[in-house]
Amino acid sequence: MELPEFREQVQILLRTLEDCVNSPQTKAMAKYLVVADPIETWIPRLDTTLRMVEELLRRGHSVEYCDTSQLDLRMSTETFLSKIPVRRVLEASPKSRPVCTMGVQRLAHGREFDVILQRKDPPVDAFYKDLSLHFARLPESILQINNPLMASSLSEHELPMQFPEISVPTTLCESADTFVEAIQTLPGESVAKPFDQCSGIGVEFFHAETPHEKLLTYWDKWQPKVIVQPFIEEAVRVGDLRVLMINGKILGQVLRVPKAGSRLANLHQGASAAKATLTKIQKEASLKIAHELGKKGLYFLGIDFLGDLVSEINITCPSALPMVNEVEGPTSRIEVDLIEQIEALRKSR
Repeated sequence: MELPEFREQVQILLRTLEDCVNSPQTKAMAKYLVVADPIETWIPRLDTTLRMVEELLRRGHSVEYCDTSQLDLRMSTETFLSKIPVRRVLEASPKSRPVCTMGVQRLAHGREFDVILQRKDPPVDAFYKDLSLHFARLPESILQINNPLMASSLSEHELPMQFPEISVPTTLCESADTFVEAIQTLPGESVAKPFDQCSGIGVEFFHAETPHEKLLTYWDKWQPKVIVQPFIEEAVRVGDLRVLMINGKILGQVLRVPKAGSRLANLHQGASAAKATLTKIQKEASLKIAHELGKKGLYFLGIDFLGDLVSEINITCPSALPMVNEVEGPTSRIEVDLIEQIEALRKSR
């Protein structure tokens, strides 16, 4: 090839690259940060975060990952936000091993990102709260799913108390005396839940006749706050319904049925997934809750129903997306709708 011809080809190539960089599609690509527990703790078959990352990469977005176990929360907020250890996610799939292929670690500033997906699992302990307080200091122009300040200050077990007309009667116990009284005054069987746990951890069942010493043993283990609700028979007879919501819209639902001999309807406790259709009451309740919590920056929700009554509202790290896909059939990919709505929220800012 002659030199003039070579130069012409180079110019064409440069113009093509420039067009690609300046195209609306390229400019629309966003920088995402996923803040989550160590990847080796993820369960590929059940993990919602993994499907979100996979879909973001499929769309061409930049995705970086922050392992919360690598963070030093003793730093000042300014220093913390300017030195977040991140790794670029190059590939992600629940079918691959490892499930994520990563780039080299670098230190990033939180302001580099357009969207931060807060995906750390509870407990909502001192570490979780300190982590949330740091990220809450970022500009509001950065979309965080969910608002870290709200997610760390509101209890998933306590939230139904804000919607008493559509929820299982819920009592927040902040002393041993109020806990014992709650159990002993409820007719029939009661369910006790630690205030800041998830996935069925610490859930136990009591009767009004349960020995005082046994109740105090439970309280001593899970104080200073415990949630008490009446046991709802549908939890075992039918199952626990999870409804996934994003930006005020219903993504899908799945019924979680306890395994034989168990009364815990959590997938992490061995429950199985079954297809479900929402009742009118469940749909209206879900939309009402999503509307109210959306005002607080809580856009991604996992609302749990026992029959037509709300039992929990998951806001820290809503899950069960893969199970919704599984029960809806091989063509179901609700992560597409999930990311569509997150992108709509991002662009609205």
